Amino acid sequence: MKITVIAAVIAAVAPQIIHAEPRPQSNNPIYDLSAVLKDSSGTILRDDLSQGKKDNNKPCGEDSEQACLTAARAVINALELCTGAPFCPDVKKPSPDEKYHREDLARMIHAHPEAVSISYEDREMLKKLVGEMYTPVTVWSVYNSLNTTVKQKESTE
Repeated sequence: MKITVIAAVIAAVAPQIIHAEPRPQSNNPIYDLSAVLKDSSGTILRDDLSQGKKDNNKPCGEDSEQACLTAARAVINALELCTGAPFCPDVKKPSPDEKYHREDLARMIHAHPEAVSISYEDREMLKKLVGEMYTPVTVWSVYNSLNTTVKQKESTE
């Protein structure tokens, strides 16, 4: 009798499970990558990679031709430039699909650096690429941004 009941339940539920709509993948954590990066003495880091002109004597900022390095900009630089030598010689050359995914992610981060939904797998890839490409001070700052979700950040303020 128990087997008949279980079989009847499975028969009734199985078609619904098989034809169920896929769940949206919007459960990814939200990260704020808009923070301007600073070194241990509080000096703002400049984004020398995405600027044509470099003047080591000028500060970065709105009144300067020199852009400040944010966590978002560091991640975007790593996504776009860390494809092997010269920036990341230890990283294998990405496939065309991986390149497309990286640029898609870079554009998403660029559009909304203050609230970026990033999957666990993408977050680990970003940490690896930034770790390969940048110095310890930048890696430390970006890792802090990628280790703290927006909800965690709001609860500590």
